[in-house]
Amino acid sequence: MPSPSTDLFRTAVLGCIHAPHTPRATWEDALRTVSEFRPDLVVVTGDWADASWATGHPNRDTYTDREELEILSEQCDDLLGCTSGRRPPRGVPRRRIVYCEGNHEYRLDATNPARTVPGRLVTDHIRERLGDRCHILPYSNDRDGIFRLGQLMVWHGYSTGVNSDSHETLLKATQSWAPTGTLGVRSHTHIPAPPTQCRATARVPAPYWYANVGTLGPLRPPYARTSNTAWWGSAVLLHVQ
Repeated sequence: MPSPSTDLFRTAVLGCIHAPHTPRATWEDALRTVSEFRPDLVVVTGDWADASWATGHPNRDTYTDREELEILSEQCDDLLGCTSGRRPPRGVPRRRIVYCEGNHEYRLDATNPARTVPGRLVTDHIRERLGDRCHILPYSNDRDGIFRLGQLMVWHGYSTGVNSDSHETLLKATQSWAPTGTLGVRSHTHIPAPPTQCRATARVPAPYWYANVGTLGPLRPPYARTSNTAWWGSAVLLHVQ
């Protein structure tokens, strides 16, 4: 791990937290890793809240929306406390947390009859809790949903195919006119992957890299018994530039 320097900007990326189902030990390990790194910015790749009360999956609605928002508030405060608080260099957003919406937030509607907190979506709650210390990007499969910082770009993810990390990174690099050498990070598949060079073809490498930070949620959730979760895992990406 590089030593702190005023010439380096440090970013920590994590995602698919799925509060309130986040295992406590997993969350504490992630916080410890991020806190020791002392990032200038934390980027969350979406699905921060699980919204189990609004799902169609059986055996998932074990929390009310109010209970989810309470735990989400605690996690917002936890992450905020891990950041350095250092004044960012020119050209860098003056935020301490960046939040890229995921599909779990996107599918929620303020008119959903399951809601007991009318009109307060998960994203609204994060915005209220963190205020101007957080920058929020929409769940949008175009350049509007991509967070870009130098040679780092982050978004939630959309497809789940075997090579979707590489394919989506190439697509996002094209959409956002990313410079060569850019690292694309997402989490949608819940399958962690270290920084790996993309491939234009089986034999031809592409000038971009991808990574996946997996999930901080449960790895064997009872509502996913029909899904293959064998490759799910937890990760935090630490980036310096």
